Amino acid sequence: MKIKNLLLAPHSDDEALFASYIIQRFKPLVLIVTDATKHQEKFGDWSGILARRKETEAAMKILGVDVEFLGIPDNALYLDNLVINLEDFEVKGQIFAPALQGGHADHDTVALAADQVWEDRVVYYSTYTKTNLTPEGEQSIIPTKKEEDLKNKALECYVSQLKINKPHFDAVKGKPEFYFEKYEENID
Repeated sequence: MKIKNLLLAPHSDDEALFASYIIQRFKPLVLIVTDATKHQEKFGDWSGILARRKETEAAMKILGVDVEFLGIPDNALYLDNLVINLEDFEVKGQIFAPALQGGHADHDTVALAADQVWEDRVVYYSTYTKTNLTPEGEQSIIPTKKEEDLKNKALECYVSQLKINKPHFDAVKGKPEFYFEKYEENID
């Protein structure tokens, strides 16, 4: 599949939480890597996978981009398998992936896979670390008022996640987003 720009998000909501301004400025295809299997097991509602997809679709419509879902169960996300899946995407322009920061194992797996497939063409957006929910990094994207308003409106779409993961949403509101050119320097 040929794509101009691509943004990889490990879970439905990471794209809006940590890369809304990248999405608004670069208009990538947003690719959600996992389906929320762990959350469904933890909270017992298997309709949640479809709900999270609908929330993501609504949020990406607000941000003006298309979204696709790889559908890998997050309890079955393995580097080799992800690399094979990503090799099907022919990206002409820029690739965006979460930074390798040690905050969530799935984020780190996606960072490593992006690096294996596209090497030096990847820009890594900051998510969080084990000690800090607020993203930080080498370079920041300071939003315009319109970009910030659209991000906030998109974040409101994630009703299921706001119920169980509100601290992540609170940590990014009103803040710039950050990115790195290479992942090796970003480990806590």
